[in-house]
Amino acid sequence: MGILRSIGLNKILDIELIDPQFIYIKTLTKGCELLTPLLSYLNALISYRLNCKGELYWYEFSQYFRSVNLCSKYTLNLTTDVKDRIFNSFSMFLKVSKCNKAGVQIKLKRLTKILPILKPIYDSILSKDFLRLWKLTYESLRTRPESKTVVFSVKMAYYGLKALRQYLALLPMDIPIPVDIRIAKVTYYSGLLIGPKSWRELYVNVKVVVNVWNEIACLSSIPPLHIDSLIWLLPNKSLRNKLRELLGEELLRKVMRELSIDMLS
Repeated sequence: MGILRSIGLNKILDIELIDPQFIYIKTLTKGCELLTPLLSYLNALISYRLNCKGELYWYEFSQYFRSVNLCSKYTLNLTTDVKDRIFNSFSMFLKVSKCNKAGVQIKLKRLTKILPILKPIYDSILSKDFLRLWKLTYESLRTRPESKTVVFSVKMAYYGLKALRQYLALLPMDIPIPVDIRIAKVTYYSGLLIGPKSWRELYVNVKVVVNVWNEIACLSSIPPLHIDSLIWLLPNKSLRNKLRELLGEELLRKVMRELSIDMLS
């Protein structure tokens, strides 16, 4: 997709800075510092079947962990006691969350599967070894490598690191784009695949969608998870002026047209 080459990786990295999810994670760094990427990673693992917009949920997450000052109780040494406090913090958060009410016990069970390997997970995040983080996650959860929340958790760990400013590593090409309804629709309405009769066919055929975006990533030299940041933000009308400033009117119109963003509503 030539339009992504026209935008370029550097502009997409700048666009990530206006992502509300990134901004809310950045506010968390003021109280949680180096624990921010770990908490963001864990929150991403339970960020599905939400009953409000994603950015509202991440605002809620950031505000909760800041307001109750839980991070002051943590240390960088992830002992059993600290792991338990982190788990209990998420358990309490989900009890009061207005955006994440469905399947709470199942979501907490996901976190219990991660707790035994929390130290290598945290080490992978701080060393920016995103491939190891990805592998540890899907193997621990015993799920597909392309699972939406698995790859999304890597992206949110990256956002947490980026919010700390001194961490500016790129995400690997090997980690696929998280296939949600939005990505399925863009793939379908943009005509990237011939054959499917609706976007719903693509939504349940994740590997087909992953493969086409992997190819686009290679051709554009932009990793799939960074492409996801752009596609996530383009439909957000409240960001339209900021996107226009970063991309220019002509390029913004072109990318909106080529990605069929108007079809996402």
